[in-house]
Amino acid sequence: VMTKNQFILVGVVVLLTIGGAYTQGRMTDRWSNEVSQRLEKFTTKLDGVPTQFGNWISEEMPVDEAQFKESNCHGRVSRLYKNTITGEQVNVFLVSGKGYHCTIHTPDYCYVAAGYETLKAPTNYSVDVPGVGKSEFLNAMFRKVTATETTQLRILWTYSKDGKWSAPKFAKYTLGNEPALYKIYLITQQTQDGRPVEQDPSVEFAKEFFPVLEQVLFTESAPVAESGAAPDGKVASN
Repeated sequence: VMTKNQFILVGVVVLLTIGGAYTQGRMTDRWSNEVSQRLEKFTTKLDGVPTQFGNWISEEMPVDEAQFKESNCHGRVSRLYKNTITGEQVNVFLVSGKGYHCTIHTPDYCYVAAGYETLKAPTNYSVDVPGVGKSEFLNAMFRKVTATETTQLRILWTYSKDGKWSAPKFAKYTLGNEPALYKIYLITQQTQDGRPVEQDPSVEFAKEFFPVLEQVLFTESAPVAESGAAPDGKVASN
């Protein structure tokens, strides 16, 4: 026969278990197979991200369909943007999805699983974006060595649900319950020595690209840009 204290303890454990299961179910959408209208809207707006703007032109980059499906994210933009004046290149990977799915797949896990080593643990880095404000990123360097080549990358990544870009180190705890979220990677090739993040082309790219994203993703009246057109419908100059 259980004592009163044992009975209370069992009751607390049961409540915690049920509460944890419910929270996990909400985060993973276990209780419903329906995609929220908010997430549908987030995903549709990705169609408006222009293939070129300012001095930047782009080409589509392939995505491993099986891996993307496994991530449970919904929409994506995968492009290599090149500056026609400086020649600098930035690889952009932008996805929409539920907060839980966006925040459990991050470069410090996924790239390591793909054979990269993390050269330095992710650190926070902020960029003052004109018209948007301070945008926070996680910044990390990765390297992969094979018999024929060494690849070194810098990746800046961040999340947004409302036009404010933040990069908490434990994003799954602070953003995991969001019904719809954007996540973006800015990826640049590095030399062996690398360069300070302040000099990385992804920083200047972010200053130009994020105001475009603000208009396309978070402005209700923003039109869907045609291929090769800026968000205002004007073809970007080279």
